[in-house]
Amino acid sequence: MTFHEPTRVPSQRSTASEVTAALPLAVVGEGATVTVPAVLRYHARDPYAVHLDIHTGEPEPITWFFARDLLREGLGRPAGVGDVTVRPSGGAERPGDLFLTLTGPHSAALLRARACEVAYFLGRSEELVAPGSEHERLDLDGLVDHLLGRAAD
Repeated sequence: MTFHEPTRVPSQRSTASEVTAALPLAVVGEGATVTVPAVLRYHARDPYAVHLDIHTGEPEPITWFFARDLLREGLGRPAGVGDVTVRPSGGAERPGDLFLTLTGPHSAALLRARACEVAYFLGRSEELVAPGSEHERLDLDGLVDHLLGRAAD
């Protein structure tokens, strides 16, 4: 009988600190819809925020950031007040879609994404940092140093 070394099974715990997802967005306008590539990003060191990079053909993407909770709430009902609002499609209005409205100082954009893709991204972000535990990831000393312009040690 021959014995073999046991096979080591890699850890199933992720050591990643960032989750990203490509997300095609439809920019909905009057009489026309244009699809633009975008990327959703979530990083454990900024545990309350989701970043949305919209690629418009310029060298740098347009980046918006907003609360992860806002995106989660918007999957089920209209959410947000101000610069960013999120709402699920209603009734026969493109079922399974999610609408984001981004409002800047001089214009606003209505964007449409697949709700299932956003939900999948959020699920992955919640595996990284569970909802309700975000405060455990905040580096308040680092934030204060940054705000006061002090170099990190």
